[in-house]
Amino acid sequence: MHLKIVQRGFSAIVATVLIVSLTVIIGAVLAAYVIPFVKDTLSGSTSCVGIANYYSFTQSTGYNCYTSSHYKLSLAQRADGKGAEQIVGFNLVLESADGAGTLLEARATTGPTLIFLNGSTTYPGLPGPGNIKTYRYNSTTRYTRAKVYAVLASGKSCDQQEGVITLRQC
Repeated sequence: MHLKIVQRGFSAIVATVLIVSLTVIIGAVLAAYVIPFVKDTLSGSTSCVGIANYYSFTQSTGYNCYTSSHYKLSLAQRADGKGAEQIVGFNLVLESADGAGTLLEARATTGPTLIFLNGSTTYPGLPGPGNIKTYRYNSTTRYTRAKVYAVLASGKSCDQQEGVITLRQC
């Protein structure tokens, strides 16, 4: 008597359906992680478009210099005021020759130790569109450069190339 051994395998249709199903599941899982990541990254990267050079140092006052006890820094706000609804202040970074720096965060109603140039302890606030304000920062630390960055309501600080100045002695 002969015994017939039957070997059965997956049909081509079943194998194709399984591969397609597995591919769709893997794609869905990856999309659940990748799409939110890319969306968050892109939304943050475009928030500073149009805000470039919102604040800048101005030489027209003759300041942006230091003495043995303090710094005098003149900042101007862009005249068109474009993007003003997004701006809540500026970050001022003072850097020493070795690259070490001090971050001063100035907002609409509160500032660090920036005061009016005349020494009044009242916080001078932010410059308005097209206006210039000169601030005084008391420090004996010797800084060689200063940078200014606009800060958005989201807390993001917008880098800019033109907001950098070399400090000189007054």
